[in-house]
Amino acid sequence: MAAQMIDYHLYAALHYQRDFDHYAEDQALRRWQPRSARARLRVGVLGLGVLGLAVARALVGLGFPVAGWTRTEASVSDDGVTRHVGAAGLEPFLRGCDLLICMLPHTPQTRGLLDAERLSWLPEGAALINAGRGSLVDEPALLTALDSGRLRGAFLDVCAVEPLPLEHPLWTHPKVRITPHIGAETLIEPAIEQVAANLERHARGEPLVGLVDRQLQY
Repeated sequence: MAAQMIDYHLYAALHYQRDFDHYAEDQALRRWQPRSARARLRVGVLGLGVLGLAVARALVGLGFPVAGWTRTEASVSDDGVTRHVGAAGLEPFLRGCDLLICMLPHTPQTRGLLDAERLSWLPEGAALINAGRGSLVDEPALLTALDSGRLRGAFLDVCAVEPLPLEHPLWTHPKVRITPHIGAETLIEPAIEQVAANLERHARGEPLVGLVDRQLQY
């Protein structure tokens, strides 16, 4: 799944880095208006689990300055990702994101985490990518931020209700790109291999891989 998730976020990040959202508007208006090259966007990855960390490191490899936020302290490696931790680290993390990538799981603590106040901590003109869980983002607050121009745009692979209701304003918003929860699909052959490997570990009395903590809910 990590390779698929990396592909999705590289596409979305380069979409904003190279101003393709603006060029789509220009094409609709038949306007020939090249834009000047600029420094790499500052990327923030909200959630540095297995998938979030893979995306963060891939973007570092493309030259993006990348920061990450985690709920609790974790071991730090020399991978080029700046770490922010806990409630005290969330505001400074968000204030430094030109492009926010949401990779947190769905838990009672993450539901509605990106509300109107926290979205306002993002720099003016920032963009948001959510391929984590739809419950993370307050969608009415996101629409308000997009309509006001505070946020430049959003890529949404997940929504609070899926499928997204036909009448939902996100479908037709000019600054929003919707994909139907395809950021990373479970591939059958690798899944079978993982299950078989865990069965072998269990038979040998070894610890299993990929377990969910029922208290943490991820």
